[in-house]
Amino acid sequence: MSKKAKEFPQGFTLGLALMDFVPVIFFSAGALVVGMRMHSLLFSLGAIGCIFAGCGKVLWKILLASAKKDIRPLNTQMRYLMPLGFILMILGWCKDPLPLAVQSFFTMPSVLFFGIGLAGMAAMTVLGIRNQTTDVKANWIEQCVNCVAQGAFFLGIVFFH
Repeated sequence: MSKKAKEFPQGFTLGLALMDFVPVIFFSAGALVVGMRMHSLLFSLGAIGCIFAGCGKVLWKILLASAKKDIRPLNTQMRYLMPLGFILMILGWCKDPLPLAVQSFFTMPSVLFFGIGLAGMAAMTVLGIRNQTTDVKANWIEQCVNCVAQGAFFLGIVFFH
């Protein structure tokens, strides 16, 4: 057992680890819908990278909670793979006519859901900066905010024209 796993608080449960999978599911479903509409290889590759990053982080939490194994690369990969994935998604998105995409973004009710999602991501940024990663309560709050934000993004995509 690694030193980091020994330091991991008892309150980090399998339930918390599994809850971390909910935003990954919302993101994956939304990326699938957008990817099918766009037919962009760059967007799809970026989405796959982001999905793998999220799944790796979930797997890391599951192993910590259930087997008390700390496989650090499953955690640290996210800081590299996620930004790369988002960059590829943006590059793939930009190949489409931007005015049409922007116009569609601001249609009702999508704009409401996207606004909630963006507010959630801003809150996640603040929470990530302020909170300790080993604070169980902070992790539960971050997971709830992330679930709401990713769920809102997914609904925005579903209603996207």
